[in-house]
Amino acid sequence: MRDAVLAADVLPLVVSNITPTAPHSLLKSCMFCIINLCRGKPGPKFGSILPALKGVTQVLMMDDSDLIEDAATSLYFISDGGGPRIAYTLATGILPRLVKLLAHPKVKISNTCLRIIGSITTGSDEETQAVIEAGAIEPLMAGMQSPNVNYRKEACWVVSNIAAGNALQATQLLNAGILPLVCKILKDDEDLVKIEAMWIATNVTTKMEASSIQLIAESGLISLLPVLLKTKDTKVLIIALQFVLNILQHAKKHYGDKNIIATQIEQIGCLDIMEELQYHENQMVYKFVSKILEEYFIDDCIGEELANDSNAASAISIFNFCVFVRYAAVLFAKFGVGSVSYTHL
Repeated sequence: MRDAVLAADVLPLVVSNITPTAPHSLLKSCMFCIINLCRGKPGPKFGSILPALKGVTQVLMMDDSDLIEDAATSLYFISDGGGPRIAYTLATGILPRLVKLLAHPKVKISNTCLRIIGSITTGSDEETQAVIEAGAIEPLMAGMQSPNVNYRKEACWVVSNIAAGNALQATQLLNAGILPLVCKILKDDEDLVKIEAMWIATNVTTKMEASSIQLIAESGLISLLPVLLKTKDTKVLIIALQFVLNILQHAKKHYGDKNIIATQIEQIGCLDIMEELQYHENQMVYKFVSKILEEYFIDDCIGEELANDSNAASAISIFNFCVFVRYAAVLFAKFGVGSVSYTHL
């Protein structure tokens, strides 16, 4: 029935009734109609609901909370899905208004606007940059401290999308002071919020600039790694290991093997924890840990004995044999003797 109504071109007629002087009752009826024409699973074809954008954005600029709530709900249905939906939404110029509505006292309005902005940040770097330029970082960081746990989770998710953008966008988040806030969440918040916050830390370090390494070192985030690496939540553990790999890669690239990041990680006892994690039942955890230890801490694995040994060649042979035994033991524990593959050795 919905698609039949849309096919009859009813939507443009409904939108034509949305004017600044229209009575509240008429506007309420128009928004009720638009919401029901834009929702549903499967959703309507985007082209058939595109005419609603004009009316929805007009209502969003009004001061009536009930109408704004309906308009925001309609826009969420219209914009969700990526691709041209995001482009057409941005073309209306409504983004600054959505950012302002993040601070609206009515929870349903702020929540829905947050989800719309989140959908936009799943788009291209240019679309994500539009969110930043609309002034969204500050209210999003405020949202990460909301008393509502679901709102904190959603706000962290949106920020993690921004963090996954280009190096400039990651730097903008770092300069805004996102890491101390992430640290606070990882220390004190609920697990569902911690996962999204850990994604912020991991994403923001994927395309990090050299100047940001010191910010990471001073943020206090590395000091939380012993707790994060001992978590029973495999999802959090994998994200944390990706974070470790990211910061080590960038630190080594810009400052060489002996750098502040590697030193901090070693000093707080993370090497011992990662040695134990080589026996973790999750294959991805095992791969991350092995890569980190082999590529960034191989000298620590060899130990001081090798440096002091008068017969270096003999010591290296012994070390290589020990490495073989260690990985054979890990593979035996993880896969059984019959599953050992030489590609892992």
